[in-house]
Amino acid sequence: PTREFLIQMKYKPKPRFYNGMIWADDFASRKTIVGRMIPQPEIECPRGVVTLLDEVLKDRPCVLIFSDRPDEQVSSYEVEEFKNRGASVVGLTPENIKPQNAKFPIYRDKSQLLAKYPYKDYKDHIILVRRDKYVAAVTPLGSAESLFTPLESIRSLDGSN
Repeated sequence: PTREFLIQMKYKPKPRFYNGMIWADDFASRKTIVGRMIPQPEIECPRGVVTLLDEVLKDRPCVLIFSDRPDEQVSSYEVEEFKNRGASVVGLTPENIKPQNAKFPIYRDKSQLLAKYPYKDYKDHIILVRRDKYVAAVTPLGSAESLFTPLESIRSLDGSN
């Protein structure tokens, strides 16, 4: 176990931002995913093709909707506003929920990585991911519009279109 710990560099602390282009959520500092890099789960599309999350995140901000039915959690207006403000919109479902085709791409967390701490507490949340793959902000479902301002700030800073 010690050898694997050293080989996999698990002793190295994971990078984390505490200030800058991040907006704190209601979780305690040690439990929040805000300021941390989004993990790399294996995800599966409705057709059964498996890939890594990084392969579907574009080189621009992304709004991840993590829910059993992401397509039912945001309005068409909110999806269009996110896109107009330069973000891609992606839905993620837990491993036991088969994704459906919708107004934006939806994938299943095949690896169950998001079912583990601290990500499991963020089911039924919308996660704003910066272009560098760090979580900028999080909001519960039903308050998607609260991410418009952080998204505008991120886009204006990095020149995302």
